[in-house]
Amino acid sequence: MIKNQNAQALIAAIAIMLVLALFSVVAMSLIGMQTSQTATGLSESTQAFYLAHAGLEWYMQQLAEDDDWSDEVAPAAQSLGSGTFEISLSNQSTDSIDVKSTGKILGPDARNRERWMSATIKREALVDYAVFWHQDGPGAQLTFSNSGSGTDVVGDMWSIGSANIGSNSSITGGKIYYAQGETVTGSGSYTAQVVPPPFPQIPSLDTTYYDDLMTDWNARIDAADSNISSGSGDLTLSSDVDWTGQNISRRDIDTNGFDITGTNFTVTCRSFNLENNSEIDSNASNFTINCNRDFNMTGNSQINADDYRINCSRNFLMSGTSNINSSDFELYLDDDFDSNGTVSITGYGYIVCSDIGQINLHDATTDSGTFTATPSGGSIYFLSGTDMTVNSTQNDTGVILNSGCFLYSRNPSGTTDTLTIRNEDTTIDGATIIAERRIIVEDGADITDSVLYVGYASSNSNNELSITDSSTTVTGTVISRGRNVPSLRINNSASVTGLVYQYDGVGTLGRAEVDGGSTITGALLVRQFDGNSFGPATVTYDEDSLPSPLPEGFQSSGVEIESGSWDGL
Repeated sequence: MIKNQNAQALIAAIAIMLVLALFSVVAMSLIGMQTSQTATGLSESTQAFYLAHAGLEWYMQQLAEDDDWSDEVAPAAQSLGSGTFEISLSNQSTDSIDVKSTGKILGPDARNRERWMSATIKREALVDYAVFWHQDGPGAQLTFSNSGSGTDVVGDMWSIGSANIGSNSSITGGKIYYAQGETVTGSGSYTAQVVPPPFPQIPSLDTTYYDDLMTDWNARIDAADSNISSGSGDLTLSSDVDWTGQNISRRDIDTNGFDITGTNFTVTCRSFNLENNSEIDSNASNFTINCNRDFNMTGNSQINADDYRINCSRNFLMSGTSNINSSDFELYLDDDFDSNGTVSITGYGYIVCSDIGQINLHDATTDSGTFTATPSGGSIYFLSGTDMTVNSTQNDTGVILNSGCFLYSRNPSGTTDTLTIRNEDTTIDGATIIAERRIIVEDGADITDSVLYVGYASSNSNNELSITDSSTTVTGTVISRGRNVPSLRINNSASVTGLVYQYDGVGTLGRAEVDGGSTITGALLVRQFDGNSFGPATVTYDEDSLPSPLPEGFQSSGVEIESGSWDGL
């Protein structure tokens, strides 16, 4: 494995070797061991080889400073000593790239001597342990649970403290490395190796990205607290209307099956009912609708407009067969966003509920149909001031959130607010899911290629991330900075693939509960296990299952050459 941090030293060494090679050529010529032409040719070929090697190492150092290799452009030829090296690239992705380095040096016959070497370069894995246990301070204890099928680790494990591995548990395909001064005991299957200080450190997490998101979203949630006065007199449409430039103030407005278009208009009302095949059409834009109570979309209604804001002092309801297909939309609600029926949102924009409001996507037992969100041209943000519930416990509702959705549950002052994702008919792909207080994924929900993040709340009560139930699957990154005990639960045969990280960043709070026959494929990094007990569970190290590129907040330690990819002439 070639590390980028050795590149500068290696290049200096190669420069010395080039000088020595030149001296060797002169000496060989003077003593007549071979003809001048033969000696020079051999030396120049060797120098070209060293140049190619130096070029590969030099370019690895450049890659180590770049977060995305998919748009890399080959640099101009670089001079080194009396020669040059040239870099060519192929098969580029975010964190893998094929690099060919060609070393060139001019011979006495004015012809270049060339040697090349190539390799596939990839980022070093964030961690190469299946389990990394890092309680601060000496004397920590951990017992592998022997109940059920026991606790199995496939790959290496780092143990900061003493571990007991019972007869029904094992560490296979690697060793348990433990801190000097501690012990590893038990009749299970394992190979142990003591490690003197300095000890490995848990990868650090820079929370700036998540903190900035929450700061921005909290400001939006604060702005959703509205106090709107309605006009007088109801308005029921009797034909299609163009409201361009108008300022309309009524009590209740019913579209009654007719369409609305126009730009730069404002509507103030008590309730707005978009119903019976009505549409705010694609020619409408740059408008504001203010509702003292509710905005209701029912009966195959549609909003196909762009660049608008709807403010409600109460609720926004999508039901029946209703659809939003809009760019740059904003729904700001003092109370709740609710959905029921066959409804969808496409485009990009914000759905924001105040610090007394909730987002409920098909959550009620009386709901039916499927809610689908498909971001296009940007992201769709679901920002709840309190609870958010994704799907019901019934088998006749579904929620599909496609790549590019952001979900957020804020906790302004209480300790019970939760972002709950449930039901085997819930499918979420490519999402960022954040809660200040608590996230629960349960009842067979399927989340793929996503980031789940629980922040460090103002108190430890209910501050945790939970993934539970046998058919529940999560793929991506799971981060709990919670303060509860436990602050991370993966149990009841739940399955997680990717990076699992439990560490509050302070080092005195939070625990992980990984048991109930759950499985983790990728890597598990924890500060401490709840009750000093681990399992029953199975954790398998798999570098290919770790998220790529690395999630926000983590940084790889360097780059390396993929095993078996080296080639050269």
